[in-house]
Amino acid sequence: MLRRRSNPLFLILRWTCCFISPLQKDDEQTIFSTSSSRYPPLNPFSTEQLSSLLPFPRCISWTAPSLTPFLSPVYELANYITLGRVLYYIPYHSPLHPGRVITTFGGVSAIVEILTAQGAFRSANKKNSQSEKDAGKAMLKAALVIQLGVIIAFVTLAVRFQLTCKKNGVLVQKVKTVLYTLYASMGLILIRTIFRTVEYFSIADFDFSSSDTNTQTLSPIIRYEWFFYVFELVPMLINTFLLNARHPAMFLPKKNTVYLAKDGVTEIEGPGYKDRRGFVVTLLDPFDLVGL
Repeated sequence: MLRRRSNPLFLILRWTCCFISPLQKDDEQTIFSTSSSRYPPLNPFSTEQLSSLLPFPRCISWTAPSLTPFLSPVYELANYITLGRVLYYIPYHSPLHPGRVITTFGGVSAIVEILTAQGAFRSANKKNSQSEKDAGKAMLKAALVIQLGVIIAFVTLAVRFQLTCKKNGVLVQKVKTVLYTLYASMGLILIRTIFRTVEYFSIADFDFSSSDTNTQTLSPIIRYEWFFYVFELVPMLINTFLLNARHPAMFLPKKNTVYLAKDGVTEIEGPGYKDRRGFVVTLLDPFDLVGL
């Protein structure tokens, strides 16, 4: 039975593309739209040319760059929620408190977003000194590297949980379906993040204000816009369809107090996951490293 509409925890996955763009401020639209065209004099494969070749409305090539930077964090957050619900379903093999998946990984992702915002502000502000601009660039580089680490750590946690469940004979088909969807989604996000990392590192130290600058020495990733569409727009578009076509609410119980018994067949409704440690302790030490 489909539970897609009845489960509020997964509403974050619905209509993501419909509400993000209208909420953006005009200056944000301008910034990301400008990033779409990259550097027009250097771009032989322009948005106009691309929109004339692809069977999509031209508005997609205009709005996509302003939308995709927001999709990746939203889909990451959705995947954190999804894994947490899977851990609630088989709690006795959970490597950490299921509720701490979103607080732990979401907290680190929030730090990444703060670093990104601060780094962009410091490095792009012409009034700042060179040292402040360099500090901003360092923040952006750190944010990208940390984001890659978060994705790898998150997938590692999910794989460890899956192997433990398989070893103990409770890896039922619907759990595998949700986990495989999660891996595919995070893989698409990883492709996008690697592209963003390579893109920024290739241009971070480039001085566009110098009259002696030869823009033809820029990386092809910067000079040709099709890299953006292949490695950022397409993965996020596929992710949108993936998370709607294989929505986790179709496979998981509506309540997180319903869990799978150790026989791998019976579903039982109980009091929910219980951790003898206090909330603050589980928040600061989600993996119970002190107790190991």
